[in-house]
Amino acid sequence: MPSCPSCSSHWLPVWFVAAFNRGVAGVYLFFTISGYVITRILILELDQQPDWPAVVRKFYLRRALRIWPIYYLTCLITFYVWPRIGRDDAAWHFLFASNLLDGARGAMSYPVHFWSLSVEQQFYLAWPLLAVLLTRRQLLVFCSACLPLRCMHWRRARWGRLPSSWWRRC
Repeated sequence: MPSCPSCSSHWLPVWFVAAFNRGVAGVYLFFTISGYVITRILILELDQQPDWPAVVRKFYLRRALRIWPIYYLTCLITFYVWPRIGRDDAAWHFLFASNLLDGARGAMSYPVHFWSLSVEQQFYLAWPLLAVLLTRRQLLVFCSACLPLRCMHWRRARWGRLPSSWWRRC
């Protein structure tokens, strides 16, 4: 059995992985920290340079240079070098829409880790505009209003219930 933690779900019994795998918690922690850092960067840059279109352009350029080259190289290798990997779904992955594909199917698509990269890119697409167009107070109110929605989504995902019945499991 390999000692690599990322390989553990392929080599361990299903019951063990279900009980001890906390990979999704790590992804959510990353999203939380990333959201804080991105917001902080945008606010500090707006304090230095009030021209928000320039700040947003600079932000998008940095994100694209950091993520896109290795992501698209991975996509090319994954879908066009190795045979028998679902090329039918390649467009979804190239467009950072893996999470939407997974949601439409109700199951994870290969490569399974692309869903988190899709969520990250969609966040990077929308969040800078909100962060620069809203005042700091409006941004705080918006984030506070999103927390109950996230809790309802978590309960529904965890218990398999519709949002209207999530409170029954409290």
